[in-house]
Amino acid sequence: MGSIAMEEYELMKDSKYRVYVSAVDKALKNFEYTSEWADLISALGKLNKVLLNYMKFPVIPRRIKISKRLAQCMHPALPSGVHLKALETYDIIFKCMGTNRLSHELFIYSAGLFPLLGHAAMNVRPSLLTVYETHFVPLGERLRPGLSGFLSGVLPGLEEGSDHFERTTSLLEKVCEGVGPPHFYGCLWDCLAANTGIRLPAISFVLSHFNKKLSMEDQLYIMGTNIDVSALCAGVQDGSVLVQRSALDLLLVGFPMHNSQLVRSDMVRLVTAALVTILRRDMSLNRRLFAWLLGSEVNTSLLGAEHPLVKRPSSNSNYFDMYSRDMLIQAVKITLSQGLGQNPPDVRPYRLLVSLLDKQDIGPIILDDILFEVFRTLYLSCGDNDRTVGNGSAPTGSRSSSQEILKAANLLFSSLEPCYIWQYTGTLFSNACQSQPSNTNSLSQSSENSESSETRSSKGHVRPVGSGPPDLEEVCTLTEFLLDSVSLEAYVETPGEHLPGLFLYIVTQLTEGCGSISPSEVLARALWQHLGQLEPHLQMNCVELLHQLHNVLPASDAVEDIIGEALTQDGDDKKMEALQHFSLLWHLGRELEAKSGSSRTLRTFDRSLLKMLDHLQRPESCPLRLQAQAWLLHSLVRGDVARLLDPLLLLLLEPNTARLSVLHVRPNAGRPMSSGSLPATSVTTAVGVHPLHSHMLLYCGVYDSGRALYALRTLRAVLLTHARMFLCAAVATGLAGQQTAGRRAAGLQVLLARHRKSVFGRSFHEIAGNRQVQLASAELLMLICSELIVIVRDSGRGFACYLADLLVRCKVQKVVLHCVVASVYDMSCVGVKPSRRTFTEEIVSFNDPVIEHTDSVSKCRFRSSEHSEGFQIQLLRLLLALLMLEHQVSLQKGEDATTTPTTKESKESSTPTKNPHQKYTAGVAIPEQPMFLSGILSALKMEHMRHLHQQWTALVTSALPFMGSALTPVVMSVVSQLCCNLEKLSQFYNTQGHSGTEMICCLPPDYTVTQLESLTLLSHYCLLDSAQQQSHAFSQPLLGGVGSAGVGAPGAGPGQVFSNLVHVFMPSPLQETSTAKDKPGGLQDTLMTARLTMLSNLPRILASVASLWQAVLGTSEREQPSCVLGSARVVKHQLLELLSPISLHHGPYFLAAVAVAWQDRRPLSSSSVKVVPVAGPEQQVLVSLVGALRVLPMDTLVQTVHSVLRQPPPIQGAKQDLSLEVSLLELFYCCLKGCAGVQLAESWGSLLPLLRDGLTLSPPAQFLLLAVLSEYVHRCPPLAERKDQRDLQDITAKLVESCAQIAGACLEQTTWLRRNLAVREEEPVVPAGRDKDNGGVASTSLAAQFSVQAQSVLAELLAPLLDVSYGSQEKEKVVALLTALMYNITPYLKNHTRRNVPSFQACSQLLASLSSYQYTRKAWRKDVFDLLLDPSLFQMEAHCLPLWRTIVDNLMTHDNTTFRDLMSRVSLAQSGSLSIFSSREQEYEQRAQLLKRLAFVLLCSEMDQYHKYMPEIQERLADSLRLPQVVPTVQAQVFLCFRVLLLRMSSQHVTSLWPIIISELVQVFLHIEQELSTDSEEFSSHIRLLSALDSSWVVNSNNGLHAHGHPAWLQLQLSAAKLLDLALALPAHRLPQFQMYRWAFVGGSECPSLNNNQPHDEPARSPDFVPHVARIARLMDTKFGGVVDPLPRLPGQLLLRSSSIRTMQELHPFFTSLSTFSTSPTLPEWSSSLGQLEAALETDFLERLPNNESRNFWCVIKVKRSNFLVVA
Repeated sequence: MGSIAMEEYELMKDSKYRVYVSAVDKALKNFEYTSEWADLISALGKLNKVLLNYMKFPVIPRRIKISKRLAQCMHPALPSGVHLKALETYDIIFKCMGTNRLSHELFIYSAGLFPLLGHAAMNVRPSLLTVYETHFVPLGERLRPGLSGFLSGVLPGLEEGSDHFERTTSLLEKVCEGVGPPHFYGCLWDCLAANTGIRLPAISFVLSHFNKKLSMEDQLYIMGTNIDVSALCAGVQDGSVLVQRSALDLLLVGFPMHNSQLVRSDMVRLVTAALVTILRRDMSLNRRLFAWLLGSEVNTSLLGAEHPLVKRPSSNSNYFDMYSRDMLIQAVKITLSQGLGQNPPDVRPYRLLVSLLDKQDIGPIILDDILFEVFRTLYLSCGDNDRTVGNGSAPTGSRSSSQEILKAANLLFSSLEPCYIWQYTGTLFSNACQSQPSNTNSLSQSSENSESSETRSSKGHVRPVGSGPPDLEEVCTLTEFLLDSVSLEAYVETPGEHLPGLFLYIVTQLTEGCGSISPSEVLARALWQHLGQLEPHLQMNCVELLHQLHNVLPASDAVEDIIGEALTQDGDDKKMEALQHFSLLWHLGRELEAKSGSSRTLRTFDRSLLKMLDHLQRPESCPLRLQAQAWLLHSLVRGDVARLLDPLLLLLLEPNTARLSVLHVRPNAGRPMSSGSLPATSVTTAVGVHPLHSHMLLYCGVYDSGRALYALRTLRAVLLTHARMFLCAAVATGLAGQQTAGRRAAGLQVLLARHRKSVFGRSFHEIAGNRQVQLASAELLMLICSELIVIVRDSGRGFACYLADLLVRCKVQKVVLHCVVASVYDMSCVGVKPSRRTFTEEIVSFNDPVIEHTDSVSKCRFRSSEHSEGFQIQLLRLLLALLMLEHQVSLQKGEDATTTPTTKESKESSTPTKNPHQKYTAGVAIPEQPMFLSGILSALKMEHMRHLHQQWTALVTSALPFMGSALTPVVMSVVSQLCCNLEKLSQFYNTQGHSGTEMICCLPPDYTVTQLESLTLLSHYCLLDSAQQQSHAFSQPLLGGVGSAGVGAPGAGPGQVFSNLVHVFMPSPLQETSTAKDKPGGLQDTLMTARLTMLSNLPRILASVASLWQAVLGTSEREQPSCVLGSARVVKHQLLELLSPISLHHGPYFLAAVAVAWQDRRPLSSSSVKVVPVAGPEQQVLVSLVGALRVLPMDTLVQTVHSVLRQPPPIQGAKQDLSLEVSLLELFYCCLKGCAGVQLAESWGSLLPLLRDGLTLSPPAQFLLLAVLSEYVHRCPPLAERKDQRDLQDITAKLVESCAQIAGACLEQTTWLRRNLAVREEEPVVPAGRDKDNGGVASTSLAAQFSVQAQSVLAELLAPLLDVSYGSQEKEKVVALLTALMYNITPYLKNHTRRNVPSFQACSQLLASLSSYQYTRKAWRKDVFDLLLDPSLFQMEAHCLPLWRTIVDNLMTHDNTTFRDLMSRVSLAQSGSLSIFSSREQEYEQRAQLLKRLAFVLLCSEMDQYHKYMPEIQERLADSLRLPQVVPTVQAQVFLCFRVLLLRMSSQHVTSLWPIIISELVQVFLHIEQELSTDSEEFSSHIRLLSALDSSWVVNSNNGLHAHGHPAWLQLQLSAAKLLDLALALPAHRLPQFQMYRWAFVGGSECPSLNNNQPHDEPARSPDFVPHVARIARLMDTKFGGVVDPLPRLPGQLLLRSSSIRTMQELHPFFTSLSTFSTSPTLPEWSSSLGQLEAALETDFLERLPNNESRNFWCVIKVKRSNFLVVA
């Protein structure tokens, strides 16, 4: 443009040219005063007159502004007269300019011309075509830069049959010839791919110019420079049938299936796209598609002599097999895979296949290759929907989607032959079987990888579509799925004929093809399965065959494997059937053995027999056990005892169980070990044998003790079935007297003889006998003490005194306590290897050696022997009996249970010791002995003694009435330890396979239940009166069984006697003897002390209970090891048994304890606690626990909460920062959410007083009460009584007013004349030492701390609460309430400081919620409209902007006047009549702000909501661009508003704005070029050029010459770039007008050359027109020193994301990216990208918050409790 610029500069020296410029300016001024179309014609006429008068000047002055006015005159809504007059102007200008200048300024004038032809009137088209023919056709190759815009403008006018069709066609042909056919058709394909409106004329033009007598190879120019098949795909997928028909015609003639111009992948894409036309059900489309696939219309005369179709003339089917078949199969697979994962699912592939099957030449041929892919697609589609249901995202819709898929698939299957699908499945199975062996190695090597890779589906073993033929496992999965999915009732033959045939075929293939299955196993399985189904005369033959098969295969256990598999399979019904089969085999086999006699020995089914006997150990009522018992009794009656015992005797007499006398052990005889002796190393190293050890027997080697134990247990089970019958049978049967006295009987006799010979010493039971003595002694002493209790009770005081003295002298209590504590200590040392032992420890170790059971998983190495455990149990029984005797003696003596020590021993014991807990204190009752409590706690702490904990807790619970003054410390200590144990147990429920340091092997069955029962007994004894305790109290037996007989009943065992004694002599918890009542500190006082202590420590109990409750909630009934500890159901029931009575009789204490646990379980991750609580996972457990208590219905719960709030109970162990009322109300609210609506409705009478009294609580408590009230009104039906309704509205209003006062606590009055509130800039300082609850300043500060929380809770709850609480006739009360509320809310919305961000967000959320209800509009409409016009409105955080979108949308939508008011404000600002005191800069700033708010209002609207206001909106935007000078802030807001219009208006509504916006966009880009050229030598010439264009521009301060780095100009440049970015990101059908201007900014996909035929030795000429982006990118590369990397671009997303720039260099990557941008981007999914584009547009409205807190530059200092102290 340099030569034209210099020429224009020279012309400015001519006075006539300067007059010419002035005349043009005067003529252009007329356009600013036009109001009707006639005025436009007049203005155009005056302009034409000026131009005609100065025709001699080739350079048109003010050409940019002229082009802008001409483009406005081309608006389609204007009459044809205006268009014709404008075309005259174009013609005059082009005649003045000439071809050379037109090529340089092509875009300036084409912006108005190109869009006209498509909607021009018939009388306008000849004139337009004349302009094109006269001035554009001569451009030739110079038209290439704008060719895409030209085609987009001309092709819509190519209407076949119209008057100007031939002329338009001729015009296109001339242009094609001028620019070159390859380039012409290349641009044509690009336009066809992007623009839907020109596809039909474009394809029609190609078809009409394609010579059907020539092949495409001879007309390659039609394919363009680089054809993109996406254009053809877009044509066949167009929504118009005419376009699809024309596209298929083009494929038929230009791109047949055998063409060589397109690669295979492109042809597959074409076929995939073309298949969509089948769904149209249009015969014309189907005919063309099938002709294309079958080649029925191929012109063979165009083919060469060597072409296969010419050499071998073939039918359509051969053509299809040769060229189309494989590509069609691949296309179908792609179509099937594309339908997966869509929601709702795509059923079109199934409909498409149904239509394909109707074509006999195509469908049946490809069916075998695609049907298994259909199976895969169906399986995967239904599997995806099943997983969607499992995730809970959309269960109902997903189920219906699966039904739709199956319905479509069954419709497809019904079109096939009934037998075909099952025959095809058999074929797949056969092929898979045949390919399986050959791929064994590869499959074995890749099995792990294949299962873990993405080639497998996440459901089952089905691979994705297109993964090749299915393997055997996949065929099985698909077949099973088909049997469940395919409608089998459609044809009668399917279940009766086709499916059995498939089954037979599969069985045959398995038998023949699978060599891994042995014949004997197949034969055996068949006999076993038919054993119970044959007729009686055939069953004997079947049994005989099984025995023969078992005998002829001595080295194989095939038969026993089959029987054992049947006896151990899952399901009791299957096991029962197998058991009956074996009974038949057993009884019939007896006859076979009798027939065989001694001639031969039949091989028996020993393993199966043992599995049969295992059923005898099942539970009592198990049907399998009953059936096994019946079989056993039948066998015993028939004399089968030998058959039953032989396998068991063989197990017991195995050779490796032989034992050797210690007298015959040599010093070097190895390392044997005895179960009752010192380790074998001591034996082998000893010189001789000690006389005391001569009786010991030692095992000669390691043997399998499990087999012996199994045999013994089995014998015990047999014996318990019917002892008398078994013993009688055993006595009458000998080894020599068996019916089959063969090799087995002889073998048993030999084994017995060898065992006898191996033993030469005596028995080895001495140590074991000594243990039994200990046990018997303890049991005897316990019985004596138990009997003495009765005697003492019936005797006088003298006997009691004597017995007491005897006990002291014999030191019975001391010895027993020492034994108990010593047993605990000894057990703690088991498994630990100390460095040194005392003599007594050695003795204990010798008598109770530690045996390492490394091979047994049932024995823990930390556990003691069974003797030690049994001895401890007897000691505990003795201790309890002694404790009861001691208590009874003290009662008979008339003394307290505790006496003062007076003996010498007591004096000695009173001296300080190292460990006072291990010292016995004489004269002190057992419960008060330190050793007593120490032993109990030590035992309960030991994890490897868990199986004995029940005995210890039974001791404590049974001794409760005899504790005396020790009741409180003992109970509280034991309860604390039980709580610790329960918390540890919760870990086993939380993990399915708990491992680590925990000793799982020491966990007894129902351990959790027993611990809970103990905790329940202890708690209820202290907390409940005797009448309040439930029947299960003290029902836990102590160690032994509980019998129903009395103490002296004959035959009653020691355990029964002792248990009965406990029940007989155990007084009621609060029953006192007459002696105890008269003394201070009696039982009543003791219990009361224990009760108060336990109540204050209730939070500790509840914490452990809650952890266990949480653990069992997520545990199924059959999970291990939790099922062993106690099933979840039983544990939950026991927990409720514990808590229900406590919550019933001590409700306030219980709820206070739960509240403490609630705070302890508060999530630590959340930085701020939500005002309306959301229970975390830990807290939800407490809600579930409280909800499970049936004794606490909602009404009772409300009353209890009210009681706690009025008088909080004392609590120990709570944190200092505990807010009991807040935690309790949070818990109450969460419980309320899970309660049924009926219970809520019934609790209104109790809830109302709670809400009224809650008005005096702290602010957080009031917020929670408001949440409770909101939950109530939403969950309950409307109140029936009018009084209740008034009460509800009254308490609602009071709570809302209270919260509103708290919300406005941070406000202060700015003037004293009127109430005008504003946010305080500093918080009031609370004086030191002054309580916040006293004094006005302190209370204000306290409320200010919760101001944001009050705003948040109102935002979340207020609007729906008021809507439900007030009926339709009472909405005026709501308005009055909200008006007062807005008084406290609006000041926060006016404050845009960083300190006020939380309040601003909360109040914005509140306003967004309120504005959703139209009846509230009167309360907030004025305030919101004022806030919308506030200059600092957009100074907010990004997360607040969506809230204001809702607010503004509600403001504008609820009536029709508000938007008009806004438009009037914009008009007022543009009229210049705002204020006589405002400066021009202020007026421009206000205009920019109003335009920005107009854009935001449009963004908040729905699509085309304000389309009827578009003329007025266009006028406001045009007026903003008519300013005397360029104002960058206003122009930037115009661009922003237009970007919003592109997203919110349909294309037809913004047509008239495009010329204006494009002109302004060009000017901004020219300014950018100017700024980038300031450092070049040509800058002065550019200045002269621009001064020639506009003389007033040079002296204007806003001309951009001084705009380098100015923020306003940078923002304008960024806005222009973002507008271009959005226009390029939107799909072509959204912006059809922009497609005519696109080439001027980003150019085409290729770099055009001016002359295709120029010689190679001549330098290439640069094009006359270079797109703006390319020019700017080139200038930036020069100025900023090199090329930068382009930005990555994704379809449908923007390149520019920043809201502001500091230098123009930040735009360098953007322009670099666009300079290489393709004109045919991949079309994105418009619905998915719209949200991203809107989100990016939202950020451009945001303005930065001020860096300072106020205009006076206050600095903020953060102080305690997150308050802010403002210091000047």
